[in-house]
Amino acid sequence: MVSKNKKMYESCFSMNALQRVLIEKAGHDNGWEVVLAGSADSVTLGSSQHDGSVRVVRHADNNAFLCLFPDQIARSELTSAFPALVQPDGSFRAISAGDGLSRLLLRAAQLQRSLPSAPEKEYAKQVAEALAVDPNAMGTEVEAIIKRRVGQNVFRKALMDYWGGQCAVTGVSIPEVLRASHCKPWADCRSDAERLDVYNGLLLTANLDALFDKGLITFTDQGGIIISETLPATALPNLGVCKSLTLRRISTLHQPYLAYHREYVFYKD
Repeated sequence: MVSKNKKMYESCFSMNALQRVLIEKAGHDNGWEVVLAGSADSVTLGSSQHDGSVRVVRHADNNAFLCLFPDQIARSELTSAFPALVQPDGSFRAISAGDGLSRLLLRAAQLQRSLPSAPEKEYAKQVAEALAVDPNAMGTEVEAIIKRRVGQNVFRKALMDYWGGQCAVTGVSIPEVLRASHCKPWADCRSDAERLDVYNGLLLTANLDALFDKGLITFTDQGGIIISETLPATALPNLGVCKSLTLRRISTLHQPYLAYHREYVFYKD
């Protein structure tokens, strides 16, 4: 990656003051409100909301910018979301400091807030704060209730970020009807890392969440829906279910959790 980065920087040119201001504004408005470093040809952005960073440099094309994200998982997700922006060296080419850069930075910030291990860190922080208020709860059933409540809230927030506030299947974007569904149920998870892993979840409308939670639907490794034969075909239209439904996108990191759901949660008989 070092040699690739060097090639990228060799194709970059000094920024003027206006370009630097536009980059910083795009960052501030889209989840990258902290300027970590700057040089003649680049601005490195970060955030108090997540641990990610991005270096933005000016391309030979005066109106274009290249963005380099160190996080490998985030780069993979961004490649799926913006295939046309990917450069041979692994950077992403935004056509302008306006809409193009803003959309890229917004999606990158959503990913940095939701991908491992950001939810786990946020969970540990919130649990510690809650127990500091009520130290007598430690080691009791109250502690377990606090952990579950905090965990569910953190998990939902991470899924809202990862799926861009839209149902993983239908694209519905009404927060009040969206639910955070676990593929591998909370009680079956071996660690907090599994419970809070954004790839162990799907953001679903309430009807699909209920069916998924009860094992009446599941999904293939390619994202296609599988409907339990116990569901009467006549009921499917009223439930908002049909055989053409599919996940809007899927990562290989979803697949082990979906495999668990198909094996241990899905109702086959």
